[in-house]
Amino acid sequence: MRFVKKSYDQAPEHTKQILKNCITGNLQGFEKSVRDSGITASELFLVRGLQVKTYDSNTRKMIQTKTWNVLLFAIHFRHLQIVKYLVEMAQINLRMMMEEPRTSDEIQVHKSDPIFGYLLVIRRKDFKMFEFLLESCDFYLTLTEVM
Repeated sequence: MRFVKKSYDQAPEHTKQILKNCITGNLQGFEKSVRDSGITASELFLVRGLQVKTYDSNTRKMIQTKTWNVLLFAIHFRHLQIVKYLVEMAQINLRMMMEEPRTSDEIQVHKSDPIFGYLLVIRRKDFKMFEFLLESCDFYLTLTEVM
C-alpha cells in the first residue's frame, strides 16, 4: 500500500493510523486506533483525506480515494472483518457511509446515493461482502434509487 506523499503528510495522525490499519486489514490495530482516537461511530464517516495509490483494473487509471471513508476503503481492499466491525460493533450509519464520496460542498447540492458502496463491492467481485451488506442494510433500495 502506498499513499500519495502530500496527502499523507497533511493528514492528522489518528486519520493515518485508522486508515492504514483499515487498508491493510489489521482488525486489532484498527479497533485500537479507533478506540485510542476517541472517535465515535458518526465521526468515522469523517475519517478520510488520504489518496492511496490504487488503480482501476479495467482502465489502469488511479482511483480518486481522497474523499473515501473507512468503509469504502475496507470494501475496496476486501476486508470483510473490518466491514463487519464497522456495521456490527461500531454501528455506523450504513446508508450514509455507502454513499458516493463527495466534498463537503458537493454534499450540500447532490441527492444521496447509497448505491456507490454496493457498486464498489460488485466491481471487486466480493460476493460474501455483498451478501453481508445486503443482509445488514437498514433500508430498501427502490427502483428509483437504482435508476
